[in-house]
Amino acid sequence: MSGNAPPPQPVVDLRKNIRNSFFKSLLVPFPVLVFFILAPYWLNSQVRSEYYDAIDKSEALTPPEKQERKADLAQVDFRAVCSSHSPPEYAELRKDLEDDGTVANFEELGWGLDFSILLMGVLVVAMAIIYALNLQAKKSREKLIWNYRLGYKIATTACLINLAILIPLLAYGTFEFTCLLSNEFSVQLLLAIVGGGLLLLWATVATFLKKVPLEFVEPMSRELTPGEAPELWQVVRTAAERLQTAPPDRIISGIQMNFYVTELAVKHDKGRVEGRTLFLSYPLLKQLSEDEVLAIIGHELGHFIGQDTRLTREFYPLKFKIHGTMLLLAQALWLGSPSLELLNFFTWCFEDTVQTVSRARELLADAQGASLTSPRTMARALVKFQVVLEVFQRNLNAALRHQGEAPPDPLKMDLKASIRQNLASDTGFWTQLFEKKLPHPLDSHPSLLIRLEGLGQTVSPDEAQAMAVEESPTAHARWLLERENLFTELSTQAEQAIGKMRVRAQAADADYQTAEGKALLDRLFPEVAWSAKQPSLWIIGSLLGSLILLTVLVLIYVPDGFVIGMLVLATVLTVIYIYAYWKTNHKARFILNAEGVYYTGWRHALHFREMENVSTLNVNSEIRLVFHFKQRQKCPSRFHPYFFKVKTVALPLARFQEKPMVIAQTVYNYFTRQTQ
Repeated sequence: MSGNAPPPQPVVDLRKNIRNSFFKSLLVPFPVLVFFILAPYWLNSQVRSEYYDAIDKSEALTPPEKQERKADLAQVDFRAVCSSHSPPEYAELRKDLEDDGTVANFEELGWGLDFSILLMGVLVVAMAIIYALNLQAKKSREKLIWNYRLGYKIATTACLINLAILIPLLAYGTFEFTCLLSNEFSVQLLLAIVGGGLLLLWATVATFLKKVPLEFVEPMSRELTPGEAPELWQVVRTAAERLQTAPPDRIISGIQMNFYVTELAVKHDKGRVEGRTLFLSYPLLKQLSEDEVLAIIGHELGHFIGQDTRLTREFYPLKFKIHGTMLLLAQALWLGSPSLELLNFFTWCFEDTVQTVSRARELLADAQGASLTSPRTMARALVKFQVVLEVFQRNLNAALRHQGEAPPDPLKMDLKASIRQNLASDTGFWTQLFEKKLPHPLDSHPSLLIRLEGLGQTVSPDEAQAMAVEESPTAHARWLLERENLFTELSTQAEQAIGKMRVRAQAADADYQTAEGKALLDRLFPEVAWSAKQPSLWIIGSLLGSLILLTVLVLIYVPDGFVIGMLVLATVLTVIYIYAYWKTNHKARFILNAEGVYYTGWRHALHFREMENVSTLNVNSEIRLVFHFKQRQKCPSRFHPYFFKVKTVALPLARFQEKPMVIAQTVYNYFTRQTQ
């Protein structure tokens, strides 16, 4: 039984994460800066080499004169000649360099260096200000809210400035690098950088300007009005009066194993509520006693007293936008990397402060719950809450994987009996119990041990076990027993949800190599096939015609037999390749089933059991489906050497008649066995 206990969560090293984000944000700007520092020296050497070549080719100069002129040029710094402070004796040379565009080239490289320094400066200064704001935010809650907002504005502004500078800088840097390297450049590469960068910039601006709805969804829940649950409302109002705070505007009860308050709007199954809302877990109301639930209600109302819900309301939209932007930037790879790490730096910087405030908020709220009942009652409520949560999750997991016709319903099971039968002997659970944290839809909680210490309570594992199984009338029995019909629909929804979860769990556990597993997976994930678009005969014909015409022209005008032979060989090989490509992709199909994928142009199928992950890659606006293998294996492509093993295989989805993202999502659902 002890093997079922979850492993301890790894400790997050915030300082390390902050440090890593800082250096990662400079991984792209720093090499760009180095290039623009070195590029003028490279160009200087290249210009000197061109003059040397011209001297060597000159027939009007004798060898000694050539050596003399080369010696003179060796002392010339063409960067200085092309500058605005060029020495007067080099006026004629500068005129020549100005005519051939070299002066403008040096000036443009100088601008590139200036903008590279600006880019590095924006990133470093922005992160320094964010770090300083976080240090100030530790002093008070008001400073935290104000500094977090300001830090968000600085981070997002720096993010946009970074993109606006980096896009043209990378495009120009790539152009200069390729020209200096080979005296030519790739128009397609430049268009990809500029086009992809502008799309990324536009999407980032749109995300920052997007209005975030201040609401979240609470499925399988409903509102309890004062007319429907008068006893419950009376208890809550009395508790609010004793704590000298206003009662909640709304009370919602649902299947989720949790209690919380919020000032964000909540969408439930019957509609949407706004204002100060209290959520009560229907299953936990049936497990905890009246005074234990009262202590928890006091805790939740304590968040209203301290205006803790204001922090959530302030931070929620900003965190939402940052998260959405980081997803966009992550897809842009190196182009979005500096901005991504800048936002990551902001997030990690304030994370420790926010978590510290969150822990303090919870401890103060616990004190309010204790003042409403007693510290021991509050401690008992926290312990039982955590134990019931664990046993419910274990029963749910057992029900999901139950092989019988009628799996046990975790909502109707005797959890105290389950605690005695399943948890009593699990010493690992009871020793790790005090390190566990209760869930929350938006915020975090300190560990149970810290909360008990805050209440001045000491609870041993044996005492915790005794608390969990003690018998007492439940809050549900005291407040809602005669109104069970209010929850009939919720119970039905929960049963349906458990049924769907059971199917998903069985699908996740199924082995396709067995007859039973194959039958189940083939039923849940039937075979799907997508037809490929037919290769254009006009394009293929034009390409072949151009090759043949070029071959004929060379045969006529180029007498060199070696050149003719190489061209003929290249033409024959190209024709063979085009024919093989046509043969492979003509009327091709991409087939997907529960076992894996197969493309009719491949040598063999790819099996999901051999894959580590499936992802998408955007290459020049072309979506590719990438299969990542656990171990290297033979490439299925007929155009790849069969004896070379690969770790990934990419399949362009634009060649198929269905929308690329529809195909990608369907394949991912089959790979992860996500049933509808």
